[in-house]
Amino acid sequence: MTSEVLQLKQGTIPGMVLVYDVKHLTLSHLMKSPMSVMTRYANYAQEGASFPVKAIHYVNTNTVLDKLIHLVRPILRSRLINVLHLHSNPETLFKHIPKNIVPKDYGGDERSLEELNDLNMENLQLFREWFLEEEKVKRVDESKRPNKKKADKTESKLLPTFKKLELD
Repeated sequence: MTSEVLQLKQGTIPGMVLVYDVKHLTLSHLMKSPMSVMTRYANYAQEGASFPVKAIHYVNTNTVLDKLIHLVRPILRSRLINVLHLHSNPETLFKHIPKNIVPKDYGGDERSLEELNDLNMENLQLFREWFLEEEKVKRVDESKRPNKKKADKTESKLLPTFKKLELD
C-alpha cells in the first residue's frame, strides 16, 4: 500500500532501496520461516514488485542472516544477488545511502522511525477511500494465471537443499 501511495503522489518510481534491520533476527526465526514464504518473497522482489528493486540492505547482520542468505541464494537471480548488501552496523550504510535520508535511529539526519511511521500512516489514511474503491475493482484476470506457479517449482527444487542445511 505504501508503494502505491508513493506512485500515486510521485508518479512512476524509478526504483526503490529497501533497508531491513535484522538486529533481532535469531536462529529460531530462520527455523520457523517456511521455505514457501522465503521463496514467494524472493519471487515478489524479482518479478512482482511494482517498482524495480535497486538495492536491498540488511543492517545489524549476524551469522543467522549469513545462513539465511546462503539458504535462499539458489532461488535468487544473479541481478538480485548483486543488489544485496550486508552491514554489521549502520555506519557502513552511509557508503551506499546519503546520511541525510537515513533515520536518526541509525545515525542519520532524517526524522526518527516513529515519526516516519506516523507520516506514512497519515498518507495511507489520506488514500483510504481510494484503497476501498480499488478493492471493488477486479484488476487481475485470474483465468490468465498459469496453473503451476514459479514459486512452487522453485520451492520443490530448493527443498532438498534446505533439508541438508547444517547449522552450527
